[in-house]
Amino acid sequence: MALLLSLLTFEDAPPANPSAPRDPAALGLAAAGSVAAFWGASELLTHRFLDPVAAVPLLGGVALITLLLVYQYRTRRPLLTVRNLNSTIPLSAIVVLVCAAAASVAAVTLTGTVLAPHYTPLHLGLLYVPELGGAVIAAIAFGLVISRRLLHYFVLAGMVFLAAGILVLRAAVPPTAGLALAGSALVGVGVGASVTPALFLIGFSVRSPSIQRVFSISEMLRAVAAFVVAPVLLHFAVTLTGLPTRAMSTALWICFGLAIGGALAGVLLYVLGGVRPSASALHQWMGGREPGWESPPLLAAVRHGPAEHVLDRTPARAGSDHGGGGRIAASLTSLPHRHAVHGHGGHVGPVVFAYDGSDLAKAAIAEAGRQLSAKRDALVLTVWRTFNVGFLPEPGAMFDAACADEVKQAAEQTAAHGASLAEAAGFRAQAIAVEGTPIGKAIVDTADVHQASLIVLGSRGRAGLGLVSGSVAGAVASRSLRPVFIVRGRDGAPAPETSSSATASQAVHNEVLK
Repeated sequence: MALLLSLLTFEDAPPANPSAPRDPAALGLAAAGSVAAFWGASELLTHRFLDPVAAVPLLGGVALITLLLVYQYRTRRPLLTVRNLNSTIPLSAIVVLVCAAAASVAAVTLTGTVLAPHYTPLHLGLLYVPELGGAVIAAIAFGLVISRRLLHYFVLAGMVFLAAGILVLRAAVPPTAGLALAGSALVGVGVGASVTPALFLIGFSVRSPSIQRVFSISEMLRAVAAFVVAPVLLHFAVTLTGLPTRAMSTALWICFGLAIGGALAGVLLYVLGGVRPSASALHQWMGGREPGWESPPLLAAVRHGPAEHVLDRTPARAGSDHGGGGRIAASLTSLPHRHAVHGHGGHVGPVVFAYDGSDLAKAAIAEAGRQLSAKRDALVLTVWRTFNVGFLPEPGAMFDAACADEVKQAAEQTAAHGASLAEAAGFRAQAIAVEGTPIGKAIVDTADVHQASLIVLGSRGRAGLGLVSGSVAGAVASRSLRPVFIVRGRDGAPAPETSSSATASQAVHNEVLK
């Protein structure tokens, strides 16, 4: 299902940080270490812990991953940004990440194994469905706090929920159906409120071009912790003595200790580092030049006294980024107002072309040239953002998709090419590039700022499951009070004879189009 959704919503974009190194040695150590560790852990089902068949690959895999971290820390041009994670906030988040993963997977595995003889596989699986529901609830809450200082406390709350869920599951061995339902729901909330938010605590502590590599190393550590610790605990709690066993209760206490210990370790590192939690400067971070906040060195408060500067410089800037609206507004206020209409003298505002460099966007300009009177003022607008840039760059354009300045420059080139097409179609065109998300809102806001008389854009006309990817044209038509001229086509290149339709708000009379 995840692969299907990825294929349906995939949008090709230039690579972020194309100068990142290729490192076969690092990839080889990561792959060999993970495979060996997981292989050895699986052998614990049928072998003793010290049996070479299990111990050698398990311990050898852990050794290879340790060697990978040391190698990447010491090399001059690492693939994985291990050295950048050697400060208070990312290291504390990694501790939380590893402990949450190990505790949650082990607790679910242990209790599921004990319950298996009492229920059918389907019934047993349904007892753990609340874990998914809890994760969904945590994801919604995470969306509300990701740009606020509450993010730091949200991770701590997640560890508390996780510990509570483990206690509920441990209340009876084997737990009853009711305890399993309640415990799995609490575990789901705990995992959702700790693992992913901890990843972003790490990611905001480095520059945005490094986030893919930061996530990759963090996810590798999380996976190894989860799928090595759980089989080891299961081995000692079940395999050696059978079911049910008193050792099961001890193993669940270990899971509880991992959750509480990870939370306390994270808090302790924050205190010793002198961290004062604040919101991340998302706009600054998305620009690619600076991290979202300044993470103090380890033990900064102990070694240098109170860290007066820690995270104090970001809240004022970060506060304007809640919900992303600040980024759009900031971009729009700097736009030129050459074509602005103030409603006097019967002057007709410009036509705004939403241009992303695609063949369909070019067809929309050409179709508008055939349908509208010549020599009308026009703004050719290209909306951009970092990472998933939102437009097709001009052929040969090379830029870092994580660097705001380079993405903006490429967007301006795309808009300029669109303006030349509009000039050829009979318009007096001007090119502008605006940073904004979602794209539909940025288009509507730009049209409002310039008092546009018409918005022109193409629509791929996706149907069926393709609708999950959303429609910029649909968003513009439903949001804007201005007339919207939509040139429809299919995915890919538009049909030779492009059909067109005009969509306008009921509040706007048809005479405006004329």
